[in-house]
Amino acid sequence: MEEVAGHPTVTFGDGDRTLVVVPGLSDTFPASTGSKMSEVLLQRYYYADFTDDYTVRVVGRPSLGDEATTRGMAEGYGEVLGALGEGVDVLGLSLGGMVAQYIGAEHAENVRRLVLGVTGYRLGEEGRRVVEGWRSAALNGDWDEVYVDAVGTTYASRYREVVYAAIARLPVEFFEPSRDDFVASCNAILRHDAGDVLGDIDARTLVVSGSDDVLFPDGIAEETARRIPRGELHVVEDCGHGAFEERKKEFNGEVLRFLKE
Repeated sequence: MEEVAGHPTVTFGDGDRTLVVVPGLSDTFPASTGSKMSEVLLQRYYYADFTDDYTVRVVGRPSLGDEATTRGMAEGYGEVLGALGEGVDVLGLSLGGMVAQYIGAEHAENVRRLVLGVTGYRLGEEGRRVVEGWRSAALNGDWDEVYVDAVGTTYASRYREVVYAAIARLPVEFFEPSRDDFVASCNAILRHDAGDVLGDIDARTLVVSGSDDVLFPDGIAEETARRIPRGELHVVEDCGHGAFEERKKEFNGEVLRFLKE
């Protein structure tokens, strides 16, 4: 673990190019980037497909204030990209994809290609209800409710049993989130509407969505890609918000195809 411009960062891979990954809401759980187990999972499972071509940097966020916004988070990532230099590729997932929209629009000088994974310029109406429920449960300290609902929302039915079983085997530190950062992140997600800045994204951009994503349904993903001047859309069929894991081979393959063109 290192810090880049004040952001906790896990680095691996030996490629000549740099891929910055902006994580989603899971970043509020310290174990997501702060334990040896999580670093192994990032390198050998989630982003193993990228390590030959890229030096991968999974860049977390510092502690957030009550009034945190996705635009404000993007300012911090702009400093990260400035420290890393020109020609960086950026992959943002979910909340990280919301932040990445502002990175692409307002810090374009250091972005070569942009990938927005399972995200959109705003939440869908059902997505708002879900995130409001997570926020309410977190404020009450009902983390079991957050976990169970998040798995049910994120994954298609046939995949949920696998995820539930994996969660049950995780060590206790994976279940000790930063409540304040989680709530602040939920508020930022609920406030997010980047529809007016997507036209300012200069980089070629790929939007990858799951066909059954409850948080960002197809219409929002399509509209997000349409508003970006050089945007394109790939829909991963028969999976939800967890497309990057349920269909990891297709998701990563499409991202690599786009980045290598």
